[in-house]
Amino acid sequence: MRGPLHAVQKLPFSNGAFCAALLLLLSLAGGMLGGLVAEPGSLFPFLLCCALFVGAVCVMWWTLYGGLTEGRVVALLFLLALAARLCYILLISIRVNQHDVYYFGYPAVNHGHTGYIEFFLENGRLPDGGEILSHAQFYHPPLHHIVCALFLRLQTALGIPFAAAAENLQALTLFYSMVALYACYRVLKLLGLRGGALFAPLALLAFHPTFFLLSGSINNDCLSVMFGLLAVWAMLEWLKKTTFPRILALALCLGGGMAAKLSVGVLAPAVAVLFLIRLVRTKGWGMDGRGRLLLQFCLFGAVCIPLGIGWQARNFLLYEIPPSYLPHLTEQSKQYLGNYPLWTRFFDFGTLRDFGVFPSCTGEYGAAYFEHCIPLAILKMSLFGEYGYWTQVSAFETIGTFLFGLNLLVVGGSLAGMGVCAVSAFRTRRSSPSPGAEFARRNGLSRSSALFLLLAWASLLFSYTAFCFKYPHFCSMDFRYIVPTLLYGAVFLGVLLSRLKTRTTRPSRFLRALLYAAVAAFCACSVLLYPFFF
Repeated sequence: MRGPLHAVQKLPFSNGAFCAALLLLLSLAGGMLGGLVAEPGSLFPFLLCCALFVGAVCVMWWTLYGGLTEGRVVALLFLLALAARLCYILLISIRVNQHDVYYFGYPAVNHGHTGYIEFFLENGRLPDGGEILSHAQFYHPPLHHIVCALFLRLQTALGIPFAAAAENLQALTLFYSMVALYACYRVLKLLGLRGGALFAPLALLAFHPTFFLLSGSINNDCLSVMFGLLAVWAMLEWLKKTTFPRILALALCLGGGMAAKLSVGVLAPAVAVLFLIRLVRTKGWGMDGRGRLLLQFCLFGAVCIPLGIGWQARNFLLYEIPPSYLPHLTEQSKQYLGNYPLWTRFFDFGTLRDFGVFPSCTGEYGAAYFEHCIPLAILKMSLFGEYGYWTQVSAFETIGTFLFGLNLLVVGGSLAGMGVCAVSAFRTRRSSPSPGAEFARRNGLSRSSALFLLLAWASLLFSYTAFCFKYPHFCSMDFRYIVPTLLYGAVFLGVLLSRLKTRTTRPSRFLRALLYAAVAAFCACSVLLYPFFF
């Protein structure tokens, strides 16, 4: 008689789509259960997540017993990521680690994202021009806030108390973060990464501190990141095979992301360049050539443009609100950085030596200095956000310092991989293929894919830097504005690991082992810092 293990092994765990769908459903169910049963900070989240980790250990045992396959390793990483993120959101409330959110029932005028959600909940309509201009966050496209309002309405209609229903909004952001992780996995697979070169970047994305913070943040950041990463996946799929369904998926993802937050449109220049290159390289004007591409571009525009800029167009046509309207802090703000010389915004790393690895803002958080160096702020805020409480607990400071050092190693490997990616893509010669071209062919990294990733990475960093100078304030440097760079960096790291695997020299083997160890330690420190020691 066959036992239960045999029945379990018949399930399609080697299928990434099945594993992702199962875990995404678990993310919604787990987040909802935590909001209904437990208050933030209670013992229930710990017990629930212990149960999930026990389940992960069981899956690991089953994996080893049934044979180690790629799909099973991916399933294990997804399950562990879900458990860690769920533990984090169940241990904090929706008033902790938020950005421009305020809280529900705010006694004064609620300018935050909760006020925006409450507006839809109470009025069931879009705000008019006066309401947009008089409430700081109402300028945002409303997709996320409408979804949250509908989710709250559904829960209260089912008899769930409003306080618990509001906490359950983190179930949505947890769901978004898991969809984002699945999109990253599909991108890594699509580019031909295999074995450790797939598992290390995926683990890095699964346990990165930024995604812990996004999982618990109820503003529109996580939804926009999800759509942005889905758009990257859709674009790479279209570059592989230029079909109408794939360009429609790209239009829906890019337009949907801009309907959640306009900054997702930063991906558009890279998309446009690849559209143009593909059009130029395609021969003939018939329906099997450029004519077919032009029809696809028309479909893309017909779907993406209304979704992406419909909100700004409506506000401009009805209320003459400029499409670029953005309420911002003034020069009188304690966060103002406009008085710092230009060179210090890029090259002043002295604060790392003098004040440690945590971001800091004088006046806002009572810290000893202003964080003003943009590259240093990226490194710090990618790990700790823009929050100033980390040094209040010695364990945070110790683990955080170690995590920062590991981050430097991982970022260095990613930048080296970016160089390999560029060489592999652009040294291709038809007459005499280079080693880089052969490496690219074996790993599915086409010239078009590499160019798109490099352009997307560069345009996002350029836009971020311009934003930091146009609005020179501490909060403008937050890493949440450039989260998709995590995917690009993970891809570049995977490319480097793949390349090192083909080398047999002792330095190559050492560097490869060092990067694997750094990623493993980074993930362990991140999990210790957020879900458990938070």
